[in-house]
Amino acid sequence: MAGFEFRFVSMGMGDCTLIKCPDGKVVIVDCGTSSTGKFMNWETHFAEAQNWLGRNASLGKIHAAVLTHSDKDHYNKLLSLLYIGQAIDDETETLVDAYYSIENVYFSCPRKSTDETPMASYDQIGTGLSITDGLFNTKGIFLVNLNDPKGKKNTTIQYEADEEDAMNYFETVTKIIGTPGKVNIAFGKDTNKNYPWSLDIIAGNVGEVEKKISDAEKINSNSLVVLANYNGKKTLLMGDATIQTQKYLIDSGHIDDLADLELMTLPHHGSKHNFYKAFYDKINLDSLVISSGFLETLHRLPNYGGCIEHWEKKVGENKDVQQDNSYWYAVDKNDTNTQTELQKLIKKWNTYGYHYDDPKPKLPNRLFPDQDDEEQACYPHENGYSIITRKKQVDYDNFYFMKLCVTTKNILQTSQGSILIGMDHEGIEIIKYPFAGEPKIKDLKSE
Repeated sequence: MAGFEFRFVSMGMGDCTLIKCPDGKVVIVDCGTSSTGKFMNWETHFAEAQNWLGRNASLGKIHAAVLTHSDKDHYNKLLSLLYIGQAIDDETETLVDAYYSIENVYFSCPRKSTDETPMASYDQIGTGLSITDGLFNTKGIFLVNLNDPKGKKNTTIQYEADEEDAMNYFETVTKIIGTPGKVNIAFGKDTNKNYPWSLDIIAGNVGEVEKKISDAEKINSNSLVVLANYNGKKTLLMGDATIQTQKYLIDSGHIDDLADLELMTLPHHGSKHNFYKAFYDKINLDSLVISSGFLETLHRLPNYGGCIEHWEKKVGENKDVQQDNSYWYAVDKNDTNTQTELQKLIKKWNTYGYHYDDPKPKLPNRLFPDQDDEEQACYPHENGYSIITRKKQVDYDNFYFMKLCVTTKNILQTSQGSILIGMDHEGIEIIKYPFAGEPKIKDLKSE
């Protein structure tokens, strides 16, 4: 399949997207995880990503790396991804660590003072310092400011090291011309079909102009948003973009280009707190990709309430698909047979690293201690996804509820493994979406 190739790497609770452009250039968008231990065996998927890079990065060169923001689960594995191995240095004739080169790096979250290095916010594993000190022979290091809807204050700031003063960096400020503003990463025409294509950043550092948000929300709002366009077919990569970021995309006029998307990554690993209805009402999607580790954190990502629920309704309204999501399974916790089946489900989750202290783990309180209907977690399977929750009402104290949704296959989660998708003039093609398999559960509906 000609066109773009997107590899969404299964990083547990993290994010990493590898892009092969139509002309063969390789672009990395984020690479990090907060997962520890053997959760989902993400190291195996990461090794596959390293092999993919080895096959596709021509002459050991990466065209660009986009670090959407400075949360560690979006960048702390970049050095590991780019590590090739040891090689003999031509000058010293000694073994040295060798890395892929990166021609350009784009980032958000500016340094707090000029006493810091430009990418001081990316301090995990020395990532920012490694980039600015030249470990990857990077020619262009760009801070992207796309946060003024009117376009007057949108800029990029390019940093270059001062060879005479290691702590000094020259800054070149370039005004971004045109509205809605964008920063081009790569572009061209397909050599076979002559179709135009482009890869652009369309939002960045929105949090820096917001006054009434927390520091954590500011970092997420700063997320760089990347748009891939192949002859009118589009994919949107959202990072941890917040409501503020989505408002900017509307106010700046970018929303007009996003009315019909082939593919979008759900912001912030599917958190309901990043759901902005006005944004989603204005776009139509063919497919969603969610980068998250199933039930790994107390946030129980991805949440059903919000984005997925909204998408489910839009699918029902706009798409010709079959859905069956109108019923719940009622499960009596005192039913021995039912408990046996639920234990199998928990055992399956345990293999993903979500462990309990109890020798015979149970669902109540431990899995969803403060659960309400708006915080239902989703578990993917090949026919759609499952939602599991515990009703809080007194009348239901003896019951747990599992909702099985059979929808399109186009709500995809990396918690099952890495996803490979192609996009050309005809749209997207889901090339690889591996399944660990839905645990076998008996039909729990009342007969």
